Amino acid sequence: MMGNVAVDHLASTVWMNIAPPRVEFMVWLALLGKLHTKDMLVKKRIIPEECNLCSFCSMHTETCDHLLMHCSVAWQVWSEIANDLGLRQMLQQQSFRRMYAWWISKSRAIHNRWRKKMILVSFFAITWSLWTKRNLMVFQNHDFEYHIFCQTVRWRIALWSKARKENMPCATEDIVRNFNAIPVLFP
Repeated sequence: MMGNVAVDHLASTVWMNIAPPRVEFMVWLALLGKLHTKDMLVKKRIIPEECNLCSFCSMHTETCDHLLMHCSVAWQVWSEIANDLGLRQMLQQQSFRRMYAWWISKSRAIHNRWRKKMILVSFFAITWSLWTKRNLMVFQNHDFEYHIFCQTVRWRIALWSKARKENMPCATEDIVRNFNAIPVLFP
């Protein structure tokens, strides 16, 4: 007989096969609150408490919600990409879990399959890009260049949206070049 196992239904929705498996795994960890942000590393006594500031803003404790949502740098990225996708007027700063649930609900309301896929993919691309950039800054002393970072996110969205042998009617380069036209290209 199996014991009681709590199932996190929201976290179980990440397995959509729209991003690389390691990306979906990372988002799953974040939704479960298991991402090894600096506050978690302090709790595990891996790093000292004075080293727990956010890698982007250096002003607040680096929690999952702060790093991926509440940090002014992260929020600026979310806002810019959401604006490009036609979601900005509805975007609200909230916890990572609530943002994920909101993002999924907004994608379900879109009928154009290409735009729906790009919106779903964008959540994973933004989250993954923030996490990997944070790791590059922590472990390899990389700098954060906002415009280059946002362009990297756009490329990931375009490439991942075209993956799985989809016959999207635009070239990847055209999607990136005209990223803010996505709501018009795919109504």
